[in-house]
Amino acid sequence: KSQAYAIKSIYVHCRMSYYKTSSNGSRDEYIHNSIDLNIYEDRLSVGSDIASSDTRMNEVYNMITQRIAEAPPKYDHIIKAKEFINVKIGFAMGLIPAIVIVTATAFIPQLHDFYRDTFYLFPVLILAIAAILSFFLGSAKTNSSYAKLIPQKYGGYDHNRGGSYYNDDLKTLTETSDVLIGDKVNNLLERKRIEADEKRFTKLIPFFLGIAAVVCIVMFFLTR
Repeated sequence: KSQAYAIKSIYVHCRMSYYKTSSNGSRDEYIHNSIDLNIYEDRLSVGSDIASSDTRMNEVYNMITQRIAEAPPKYDHIIKAKEFINVKIGFAMGLIPAIVIVTATAFIPQLHDFYRDTFYLFPVLILAIAAILSFFLGSAKTNSSYAKLIPQKYGGYDHNRGGSYYNDDLKTLTETSDVLIGDKVNNLLERKRIEADEKRFTKLIPFFLGIAAVVCIVMFFLTR
């Protein structure tokens, strides 16, 4: 377990063979059972050759398939709501710098008079700047985690950016499994990290909005 990152594949072969004996002690049937598992970083396959009369090996096979069926889905809330999570985290992170930027502009003489006449733009600008920053800050916060969770596919060459670009490969994501070995050994931790950040910053949004409201009230009187 301590070096799961070094494992690229696992092959498991379970075999149980025996003779069934009749009441007089003679061997009258040879039973051969086998279960094979081929496990890779992005997929696994289970094959079996089990005699229908052998309940013990069927129990083993059913246990294996049940554990696989109980595995959490890859295409979960963290993946489905990627853009929304990024915006939410980024908005929370962008509120404080937005408050600082807009408040600083109020001390510019020309803008001081502007805010005095159209103060309703003060809170609007805070929200607008926070919204703009959210697209950059949210992605920057979760980019390293999502890069490990979602495979990328070549999207083409962008002449404006002067380089190739890649898109999320959701088709591959939904058709494969995550096995926590090799490069995917920390995928579960990455999901938990994104989930924890989403919960933490969601709770901070009302708090930061409260700060913005207090600042707006104070600046309202300072610009009179």
